[in-house]
Amino acid sequence: MGGFKLPGADLLTPEGRATAAASYVALIKEAGIEVFAVTDHNSTAMLEEVRTAARTAGLVMFPGMELSTGTGSDGVHLLLLGDPDADIQQLTNEWMKAADFSKDHPAFNDQGQHLPSHRSMIDILDSLPEDTLAIAPHILTENGVASGDSIKESSIKWRCLHHDRLEAVDVGAPNGKSESGFNSKFRARELDNFPAVHRMAYVSTSDAYSPEQLERHTWVRMHKPDLASLRQALLDHEARIFCDWDTRLAGDPDGVKHAYVRSIRLEGLSTSSSTLEVEFDPRITVVIGSRGSGKSTIIQGLRALYGGDTNLPESVHQESARYQEEVFRDATITSSFVESLSSAEDTATWQLASGTQTALDHSLINVRVVSQKELFERTSGDRPGTQSPSANMLALVDEALDDDQVSVELVARGVDVTSVRVDQFAEELHDRRRRFTEASALRLETEAKLAGRKKVEDDLAEVNRKLAALDDEEEKKKLTSAQAVLTDKAGILRYSSKADELATTLEQIVQPERPNLTTDAGAHFFAPLEQLAERASSAVADLVTEIRRVTGAARAGLDSETDEFAKTIAAAEAVKTAYEARLAELGVDLSQYGALGVEKVAFTDELATLDDLAKQQPKQVEDEAAAWAAINELFAQRRSARDSFTELVSSRTPGLRFSVDAHADHASWRQAIHTELGFRQGDHVDSLLSVAEWIWGASLDLDTRLARSQVWRDALLSNDYTPLSDAHLSSSFVSRLKQATETVRIGLATLSADDALDMRFLKEGNDPADERSWQTVTDGSPGQRSAAMLAFTLSYGDSPLVLDQPEDDLDSALVSELIVTQFRKARWKRQLIVVTHEANIPVNTDAEVVVVLENAEGQLRIMKREGEVTTGPIDNPEVRKSIQELLEGGVRAFVNRERRYDNELSKYRIDVGMLARRRSGDS
Repeated sequence: MGGFKLPGADLLTPEGRATAAASYVALIKEAGIEVFAVTDHNSTAMLEEVRTAARTAGLVMFPGMELSTGTGSDGVHLLLLGDPDADIQQLTNEWMKAADFSKDHPAFNDQGQHLPSHRSMIDILDSLPEDTLAIAPHILTENGVASGDSIKESSIKWRCLHHDRLEAVDVGAPNGKSESGFNSKFRARELDNFPAVHRMAYVSTSDAYSPEQLERHTWVRMHKPDLASLRQALLDHEARIFCDWDTRLAGDPDGVKHAYVRSIRLEGLSTSSSTLEVEFDPRITVVIGSRGSGKSTIIQGLRALYGGDTNLPESVHQESARYQEEVFRDATITSSFVESLSSAEDTATWQLASGTQTALDHSLINVRVVSQKELFERTSGDRPGTQSPSANMLALVDEALDDDQVSVELVARGVDVTSVRVDQFAEELHDRRRRFTEASALRLETEAKLAGRKKVEDDLAEVNRKLAALDDEEEKKKLTSAQAVLTDKAGILRYSSKADELATTLEQIVQPERPNLTTDAGAHFFAPLEQLAERASSAVADLVTEIRRVTGAARAGLDSETDEFAKTIAAAEAVKTAYEARLAELGVDLSQYGALGVEKVAFTDELATLDDLAKQQPKQVEDEAAAWAAINELFAQRRSARDSFTELVSSRTPGLRFSVDAHADHASWRQAIHTELGFRQGDHVDSLLSVAEWIWGASLDLDTRLARSQVWRDALLSNDYTPLSDAHLSSSFVSRLKQATETVRIGLATLSADDALDMRFLKEGNDPADERSWQTVTDGSPGQRSAAMLAFTLSYGDSPLVLDQPEDDLDSALVSELIVTQFRKARWKRQLIVVTHEANIPVNTDAEVVVVLENAEGQLRIMKREGEVTTGPIDNPEVRKSIQELLEGGVRAFVNRERRYDNELSKYRIDVGMLARRRSGDS
């Protein structure tokens, strides 16, 4: 514990030392420190007591010693650390030996003051045991190993700083002012003549001699706090070491604000007799395994769960659907996930029949599942038409606009993406097309009605002419008088007919049959009744005769030329006949008089309605134009968002450039028309392509495209295709258009060609300012296409990204320069789940978790070694062994390569070689 001030501490007795150690550790724990190292000059005294107290308190102590090297030109301090579980006495012996402390070269003088080693720092570093880490503290101070006043290229200090065994240095905290000069450049790793600064781990240490000086100085990410993990952390300091002055410590580096998938469980697989369950780290999880071990099952399971099979290239979509049908037919897939910001957790469950459902009704997090095959297919195209790569890539762009982080960044640039996210855009476009359809239908209906106005006016004039003839007053008086006479005649004739009917009825009356009387008394009594019946019968006969005489005389009188009433009737009939003859000449039927009045009212009302429609027509035309403008505005908003997003990607990935050509991709437009008109495959392909090129051709500017699309739209709405003569449409195609219903034609009029996206990449080693240095991605090699698309995919968003074999088609240099670099940056803002066969990915990305899968006895499972599952970081020896066996061709092959590359593996030789090359270049 050196000179640490612990008032009242008794360090002379075992009990007192234990109490002092416990108090010391309590202070460390109170300061929020979880793992610490204790070093004292030339001594490890009390480290056993401190380690025991730390373990009791749930903390971890790395035992250490501080040495002062020889007083020559490299006289500096050196911190040595051992494993928390190491034999401290054995470490002490090895470190004292490395410093060559002996009777002739004591570690302390007679007064108990520590003495420097007589050996140089290089000698000590050369002599250190393998189970020791060496750190150089306060290196930029006056006598530090990197002091700008004394260190020179190739000097002893320079050689010490670049020694293979020096694994970290303490560069001190910036002074808070605007620094310049050697120290600031050293901290910023900007010294070209000191190659070590580009690979060396920077740590913060403290000479804490009092409780108030106990603070957390360095954040270290380790799988577990041991020497092997600490060495891995120092080797990968960019991802694992944050000093207390590092801006990345402004927040909690252990905190995870982005959404992530916690686990996946696949049960009922056709390819496994047991359930496969895998847990993922919120940052980087790499899944490896031999062929058939279940890697693709994990990928497809995540895609099924989180809906990542939309907008896929057709071949990839079919492969995904086939996998679900064959492998997941009876499967139940569950996955727990954590939302961003709120950290709310939920579980999603997927089955083939029902799809995905969540347990707590939270919305699914956005998970992007990408295979290298998909990225390649997007640049080669599998949809009909020359613009299919553009459509495939724009699908990725539009998916990116759905990402919350992208949305935040675009809003900060003044771009509102609310209405252009995939689902919202589809809904909004559908709604705006509906409004245009309604406006067009109403306008067309009005035009059709107004076009019939002349006929209505003519019909009303004809009705008025007929009514005028029927409404002549003099003629109407004559006709009324004649009709009265004729009415009387008709009444008389009806009465005569009724009287004749009465006579007929009377004739049918039959006298009752005389009863058979057998006695004189009965016959005498019946006589009056019989006489009455005979008189009645006679009277009826006389009445019938009289009725027939009178009715006959009446009819004869009506037909007589001498009877006055008959003459009146004849005159009335002459008046009526003459009137009807005149109406016949005018085409008027007397019985239609009432109907003509109704028609006059109807025609008059219709003209009034048409007058109102004529007043409304300009507004309807305006509404239709506004509805179409709203559709164009929506496309323009999406185009603006696409442009802004691709600019954002280019700013982060300078090797990519994008351009969006408005309405230049007509493949989907042609397909939609083909479908809506019910064409069979291959029908009217030439005409569709001809009109598409005439309207949307790549050689046309946007104004021409919009003007010609208006001509096409007007032709559809009017059903007159004469203005499209320059489009060279076949007569059969025009005929099919004319046969289409108005509803179908209006629907076709709402369609527009999509934008065309051109993505270009900078050819390696070329000047970005030279346009010839840029190549369209579709013209690149498979490796160039894959690299460009992968760089694009990694450049945006904070939602989980699942990558299936991203190294395919890439050479090792690209894997290291592109994938590894991008993954290491991305881990702090998004989750990465990677399936790979490339060792550089789990090793050099420093994955938090490596999951090793195997297929054993028909079971897909995490590999087991000595009964333990093989999962964890590369700090785990079993994980490293699996990486070597599965991805490096085995441990022997790995060692052989290491031997062959020995010269390249020495840090010192690398640094010297780099410096020599720079000098050669300067000369």
